[in-house]
Amino acid sequence: MRIQIVSPDKQDLQKLQTLYKLVAIQGNGIIRNEKEITQDYIKGFMEKSLKDGLMLLAKKEDSSIIGEIHAYPSDIFAFRHILSDLTIVVHPDYQGRGVGRKLFGQFLNAVKEHHRHICRIELYVRAHNHKVHAFYKSLGFADEGHHENKILTGELTFETPIHMAWFNPCFDLHKWSKQNFGHSEKKITSKKRLTNHKPCFRNQPFNSFASCARTTTRPGLTRTGHAMKVPKKTITT
Repeated sequence: MRIQIVSPDKQDLQKLQTLYKLVAIQGNGIIRNEKEITQDYIKGFMEKSLKDGLMLLAKKEDSSIIGEIHAYPSDIFAFRHILSDLTIVVHPDYQGRGVGRKLFGQFLNAVKEHHRHICRIELYVRAHNHKVHAFYKSLGFADEGHHENKILTGELTFETPIHMAWFNPCFDLHKWSKQNFGHSEKKITSKKRLTNHKPCFRNQPFNSFASCARTTTRPGLTRTGHAMKVPKKTITT
């Protein structure tokens, strides 16, 4: 099976709605139920992801969509360095076949290479879903605590999700400043001011792209640790 990891376009809206409905019916995946998967919902996260965040699709050779991942920052200034509420869906017929890992590999590499103004990526996983929790940990996400009874299911029972975060080893505060203030407004230029900030990521020198290039091999990286380019990547499985 050959899979292309690509950026979306407006023509993908209907196919994405169909995919999301299939995953919602399956249960134990995305939070929304089938009735909440409207065109307005799909259009909304597509517009936000393409404007400020990141969105990737997994397509087969016949252009059918079998997976999608997206996240985007908040409108609140204090959280503009975060891609929050990351969502990933994989067609039920292709789950467990590496599609999600390929999507995530490309997504995280794109953040490291092209979104260095992003410091954190955040998501939730149900505490009882040990397999998915272990999958996220294998990608480098860290637990940040349980949110007791945050989810109320359609069966009127409570579920507890775990909040997790991934830290961008290529985060650059200058890039963040440029992204949020532009060329002619406020910029962060003081070296002292930079060193007064705690590193966004763990066990990496702050503001160092060189250290990013030396990152050990992870899904979607070359042997030297350099991120592969998005948007189009054909993968054979």
